Amino acid sequence: MCLVFKQQCQSFLYNDGSKNCTLGSVLVPTLPANTSPSAVTYKMVQSCDLASGFKVITLNNTSACVWISPVAANFTSARDTCRAKHSYVYTPKSLGQMNILVNVSVFQGQLVWLGLTDLVQENVLVWEDDGYVMPYSQRTALFNDGEPSGGVTENCVVLVRPPDRRAADVKCSDLCLFMCDIGDFTQ
Repeated sequence: MCLVFKQQCQSFLYNDGSKNCTLGSVLVPTLPANTSPSAVTYKMVQSCDLASGFKVITLNNTSACVWISPVAANFTSARDTCRAKHSYVYTPKSLGQMNILVNVSVFQGQLVWLGLTDLVQENVLVWEDDGYVMPYSQRTALFNDGEPSGGVTENCVVLVRPPDRRAADVKCSDLCLFMCDIGDFTQ
């Protein structure tokens, strides 16, 4: 009903597992391709919480609302930190998103966690943000030749330092830099 009166409908999300509410989500109208203006749908997006240390990074046509960790952590700690900030470990699923990660100057020459693991089932890579399985055909675009290669001992994924700028699997206990991303957002 609030959509009748507001351009953006403020709401909240309730996490049944943690029993926490997340305020500040917004319903934003979207128009599916090749449809009439009467076919508007709405999707939930969050505001970029600049007060909590998040910042908007834009490169060409791609933007991300991210919090950049000043210290390295193992993957579990990185994931827990991001979840506490109502976000997830960065999941670059497009070239534009990968370029944002590559161009964050603090990460130059460092290994950086990606939000992609095969912790649940060996050799089935799952994105942290939405739980989707990465199709096998997409691995060659993301990973270095011969990767992922760690078998049951290497279940987490990092962006490898330049010049490769591609991914490799490593032990989740390794200490790497990371950034948290809230996904779709409004400014």
